[in-house]
Amino acid sequence: MDCERHPLALTTHRRYVTRTFSAFSAAFLVLLGLFLVRQPTLPAPWFDEGLNVSTAATFARTGLYALSDATGPRVLDPAIQTGPTVIVPLAVVFRLFGTGLLQARLVVIAFAFLAVGCYWRLAQRLIGTRRAFLALLFLLVGTSEPMASLLPMSRQVLGEVPALAYLLLGVLIWLGAVERRDQRYWPLILSGLAWGIALVTKSQVLITFPVALGGMACLDRLYYRQASWRAFLVPGAVAIGCVLTWYAAQIAMVGPERFQQNAIILREGLRLHILGIDFAHWRNAVGAIWRTGFWIWGGPALVWGVWQARHRNFTGLQHAVLLSITLTMLVWFTLLSIGWGRYLFFPAVLTPIWLAGCLGWLAKQPQVRWLPVSSAKLAAMLALLFSCINAQHQIYGLLFAPDSGYQAMRSYLATQVPPHAWIESWEWELSFDAPQRFHHPTTDITNAYTVFIMSRRVPPRLYDPLQANPDYILVGGFNMLTGTYTATVQQFAEQVASFGIYQLYKVHTTAVSDKSDLSVQGDTP
Repeated sequence: MDCERHPLALTTHRRYVTRTFSAFSAAFLVLLGLFLVRQPTLPAPWFDEGLNVSTAATFARTGLYALSDATGPRVLDPAIQTGPTVIVPLAVVFRLFGTGLLQARLVVIAFAFLAVGCYWRLAQRLIGTRRAFLALLFLLVGTSEPMASLLPMSRQVLGEVPALAYLLLGVLIWLGAVERRDQRYWPLILSGLAWGIALVTKSQVLITFPVALGGMACLDRLYYRQASWRAFLVPGAVAIGCVLTWYAAQIAMVGPERFQQNAIILREGLRLHILGIDFAHWRNAVGAIWRTGFWIWGGPALVWGVWQARHRNFTGLQHAVLLSITLTMLVWFTLLSIGWGRYLFFPAVLTPIWLAGCLGWLAKQPQVRWLPVSSAKLAAMLALLFSCINAQHQIYGLLFAPDSGYQAMRSYLATQVPPHAWIESWEWELSFDAPQRFHHPTTDITNAYTVFIMSRRVPPRLYDPLQANPDYILVGGFNMLTGTYTATVQQFAEQVASFGIYQLYKVHTTAVSDKSDLSVQGDTP
């Protein structure tokens, strides 16, 4: 019926559009407030975030895709684990608006809005509009592990949230093409391009998504039969092409010999972080799953999702596609990764879709005699319990977390320390815009100390903080984890400033000649 001929229908339509626009506007403002409050000091800036910002700042200043260092730029250093799909936008913003942590975090916030939009649309496809809003609530309250929660990860310059946005965008485009039985190539190419960008953005996705895509193809051909082989081969080929293009660009930038050297260090890092079989890593992974309560809420949610995927139709395929990604990443996290809570991010943010669907399904069940309350009330109580338990971690992190001293130390370096000074430090977050020359440990040393942090194995004694003859030593969060600089600063330096977790030490003029007093080369935690 034509709405123009029926004023009542036209009025109802206008009211629906107005309510929808108001709801999305309110949601946008709430999200914007959650992303911006107490920026850029919370979460506290740290060395992994500093690696990404430093690379983007160097690229903006010099055109080199490199980490800045007092000994010269480290072009394509293997420590740069976030891809150019994030670094390049950061560099563009730095060129336009100046270098700063706030500007960098605003770029990630833009990716976060894209991720949230794709997440809501995907949840709407799988479990319906009302349950999708509940899934969005669960997404925002996160878990007790900040690194496995969307909100804290959206407020810092890391690769997980942009990779999630690209990954979900590709899934949405692909599902739309399969649902329409679209015979054109361009939707499949676009989905493959989005997936390829996600693969380049984050190594975790590069390792797991091809396995998940292969699982999706096998499930469809053997069980669902909703898509053609072309629907998997075309986006898969495009995604692989994106990765190969990035590798070819790296060879062109540094040459085959340097690329091979970087690849050796990168493979060592992958063996330690991404593809290592170690009991200590399993213990770390189980600990993260326990702390987040994933074993309580994630397990039943995934079982419900698998139950929905039993239908041999397009609805079942939709669940199977997202389940394939989630379960692949969960198995990898548990068995092969180093077990860092941050690597649980993707399963932890995708599973709430099925948790919301499971609770919505429970609410519609008839009264069960042995339950003291109705099924609807039980579902509401479980949803409230999950939200309250996890929201307290987000509220504390946003409102009550102490100041790390980042801004105060940054100001001290800019005003009180000579600009020609040479500073030894692991704190990349302070070096990207400091006037001084910062010298950082190399990536192979970083890998060795990562093993110590996660596996408690004593790292090789290959790092001497005084080897480069620095004027100052700046310690912060990394030294709190490892004690890397403790012995050195106690014997060869005096503290000149302290703000929060950061301490700045001036090295004695006789330190280089006196360091032979140390019993070993470098400090052992």
